[in-house]
Amino acid sequence: MARRRPSPFGAGLLVVLVLVAAALTTAASSTDPGESAATGTDRPLASADLVSAAIEVDTGMEAADPYVLVVDDTYYAFATNVDGANVPAWRSTDLTDWTYVGDVLPELPADAISDFGLSWAPSVLERDGGYVLYVTLFSSVSESACVGAATSAAPSGPYVMDRSWTLVCDQELGGAIDASPYVDDDGTAYLLWKSDGNCCELPTALWSQQLSEDGLALVGERAELLVADRDEERGVVEAPSMYRTSSGELVLLYSSGDWTDASYAVGVATCEGPQGPCAKSGSVRTSAAGAEGPGGGEVFTAVDGTVWVVFHAWTDGSDGERRRSLRLETFESLTGLAQ
Repeated sequence: MARRRPSPFGAGLLVVLVLVAAALTTAASSTDPGESAATGTDRPLASADLVSAAIEVDTGMEAADPYVLVVDDTYYAFATNVDGANVPAWRSTDLTDWTYVGDVLPELPADAISDFGLSWAPSVLERDGGYVLYVTLFSSVSESACVGAATSAAPSGPYVMDRSWTLVCDQELGGAIDASPYVDDDGTAYLLWKSDGNCCELPTALWSQQLSEDGLALVGERAELLVADRDEERGVVEAPSMYRTSSGELVLLYSSGDWTDASYAVGVATCEGPQGPCAKSGSVRTSAAGAEGPGGGEVFTAVDGTVWVVFHAWTDGSDGERRRSLRLETFESLTGLAQ
């Protein structure tokens, strides 16, 4: 998401995520997200088909652009910056009750401009017994948003960036944001990201490039996966996440529309390989009372083998404030595809 301004929260020690079984509606449609849900090929879901988890937004907390890392029997959730934390993180053993870990990237490099409140869309890759955190920061050197890398020996951090923290900046394309790692069946790791052209009246696109063995450098040639070419996308494709199903199909999830309102939606594409080519298959919208504009989806496999998509959606708090809450839905119920 381009130039986002996260809502602040007062940092607490305990974050409670409440499981709610909701009758969400998923529509596999390429129609304008602003149109009525009666258009397209709507597919109502019974509550038994999905589980959705939402942060209790009344605490003033927000977990936007979430990413879930699974280590042994523990889940770690990371999110876009909030007041008091560059990269807030939580830990759980059941995907229901979460304990706030704290800021896992407590120090930013000197050339990262933190005054704008920009450190967003984190993701984590396990490499050689350690962990690499990818996060978007604004670089004073390139004067653009850049994807950076930090390392830690533990999934809960703290993660440390060295002086050469930037992996990709794409300043001529408006900057680089929303990085997500993907490891293919042969063990080769790739980094996906968005060129943030919509910040500057330029086209937006999703990219893929192979990572080095340690995950700290890009190697080989980059490949363009998708561009924003549909009216309902409003010039935006972002937040890529790749997953290979048990049948071997390579699926790319992405977000489109305006992240600030209900036009935001999750899209689905299929790819011939980690570097494409990819073909869009339609839009998937998920909405419920008090929750709309889903996006920032990332796929992960739970300890029991269930494949989930973690994402955020706008949720109304009793204090009248709307915040982006962390939510979970099974991959199959969100996309209509078998895991």
